Amino acid sequence: MTIASFEGKTPHIGAGTYIHPSTDVFGDVTIGEGCWIGPGVRIRGDYGAIIIGDYSSVGTTVSSTPVPVDGRPLVTGSLSATAQSSTTCR
Repeated sequence: MTIASFEGKTPHIGAGTYIHPSTDVFGDVTIGEGCWIGPGVRIRGDYGAIIIGDYSSVGTTVSSTPVPVDGRPLVTGSLSATAQSSTTCR
């Protein structure tokens, strides 16, 4: 598992959140409390913010990357699920 800063922005991980050892999280990322982040997931807050709400699930091999159009973050609400092998971007 890699959790790393990028250009001075460090991920924030909520209490009770599980992150699989093969997952990468870096940059401007906030993951809420009680989330489940599956194997092979890449959450890249390198060119914009990503916010994953409390008690959410991010399935196997999901890739999340914001597209910096207007400065708004990519947001996944609380109690949500992102299906395995999907790509999320805004």
